[in-house]
Amino acid sequence: MAVAALLVLGLRCWPGIALGTLAVILSLTSPTLHSLVLLAGNTAAPVCGYLLLRGVGFRSDLARLRDGVALVLLGAFASMLISSSTAAVLFVATGELPVSGF
Repeated sequence: MAVAALLVLGLRCWPGIALGTLAVILSLTSPTLHSLVLLAGNTAAPVCGYLLLRGVGFRSDLARLRDGVALVLLGAFASMLISSSTAAVLFVATGELPVSGF
């Protein structure tokens, strides 16, 4: 949803994505340094997805096959690796996840 919002509204809506992420984090746990790192990763992922899609000339009308493929590979898969990798690296760095589990 965040990537779609960025595609429709532009990069100016990233603070709303950050606030939405913060609201979810606060509803699940108390704010800590870990929460801020997760907030940054979960905000950076859709922004990077948006930038990747714009970089390859993505058109939101999805009239071309390459737009659909780019949306799946860049907008959904590659950019969300940022979010998941941020969380995994954070848990390894704090010792909550063993390196073998990474």
